[in-house]
Amino acid sequence: MHSHRVSTVEIDEERLAKELEQAKEFDFAEPYDEFLCSRPARRQGQIMLWAPGGDNGDGIIKHYDDGCASGVTEYGRQLPYLVQIMEESLSVRHLRFARLAALTSNVLVPHRDYVEFDTAAATDKRPAHRLHIPLITFPDCYFSDDNVVFQMAAGEVWFLDVTKVHSAANLSDELRLHLIVDFVDTEDHDELLTLGTEPERVIPDSRVVHRPPLPDAARQALYGLADVVDPGNLREVFGLVARAGFQYDGGENFFWRTIAEIRDRVADPAMAARLAELDDYFLCARTT
Repeated sequence: MHSHRVSTVEIDEERLAKELEQAKEFDFAEPYDEFLCSRPARRQGQIMLWAPGGDNGDGIIKHYDDGCASGVTEYGRQLPYLVQIMEESLSVRHLRFARLAALTSNVLVPHRDYVEFDTAAATDKRPAHRLHIPLITFPDCYFSDDNVVFQMAAGEVWFLDVTKVHSAANLSDELRLHLIVDFVDTEDHDELLTLGTEPERVIPDSRVVHRPPLPDAARQALYGLADVVDPGNLREVFGLVARAGFQYDGGENFFWRTIAEIRDRVADPAMAARLAELDDYFLCARTT
């Protein structure tokens, strides 16, 4: 199933704004630094609000104790209105993780998230469904699901199919904040919310970003990055290609097809091998 809008949460804007101002001063960790195309900005990353054992932890889902029941963390106790939103809108008996995620002036490397959805774990423990609820967002914030680019509005609830190649971008200097929640495995997604859900599981056309085709000159310029890419500027090269994918329609699997073309043109065998390793890591190796 592809990503789609599920519902909308009613939010007290004044209460939310007060808590988010407080949250901005917390120590956000960036456990998934390798997915960022730019160096993390201050307060970029995430804090856990709900986790196994109520443990703040390091934010890496695989590092939490599967044997513990999930509950509110110390960060969550300091943000009671956010916890109230979850308790009133979500089926907390299915809730495994909840985190407040910040993104500023950055693009994520297109990837799959199978590593976090380990099928070897018991179905009543492993996270298997992910929802996003934007709390602060801007017109320059985007998501992608395969070759579809879309935007989420504040207060909307979205199911993200993270087994698809996906990415996110904040092309502004403003701080974007999302509530990201992971649930244990259930057959019916409607069981995850106590809210009414939308009848159609689609990305509404009003949320789809209809991009112009990528000009051939721009495509060739991206391929020309093969002449300059090295270990020191790899993030920046990935960022240029990823940003182009949000601004233009380059076709299916645009990012990794472009990286493959750059790899084939690179003169340094070690650099070519590194690009091949990253392709495998972000798309394939994380499934094992």
